Amino acid sequence: MKIINLLSILTLIFNALILIGAGHGFGPIILFEFLVFSSDFTNGSDINLIGNYDEKLIPFAFLNLIFQIILLCSIFMNQKLKTRIITISVIFLILNLLYFSYDFVDSNLSRLTIISGIPFIIIGSFLIMKNNSIKKQLKNE
Repeated sequence: MKIINLLSILTLIFNALILIGAGHGFGPIILFEFLVFSSDFTNGSDINLIGNYDEKLIPFAFLNLIFQIILLCSIFMNQKLKTRIITISVIFLILNLLYFSYDFVDSNLSRLTIISGIPFIIIGSFLIMKNNSIKKQLKNE
């Protein structure tokens, strides 16, 4: 089970290092997640799930933060619950990234985000595969 915990932590690290473009520069998503609860978020004027890159940035960061916390909490859960929570949280993290950067053909910022997210997608997919193999072992016992 140590390998699952290690892969979960690596998945969290690679997810936190996904680059996003904001303002006149870019940085890792973890920096923007700390700003999610600022006055802009509570104002609600800039929140849009269907829009351009900048409008989807706050919902992306918020959902990312929620599923990162869930994945982090799964490290401390029992085996049966852990396998389900890991699979669900990693799938939602990957889907969140893909939805956020679905317009990568038209947007250079989305291309930057999806390219910097490739290591996360690889590690997350490997975590899901390893997690499912352990899930099958637990069923056989």
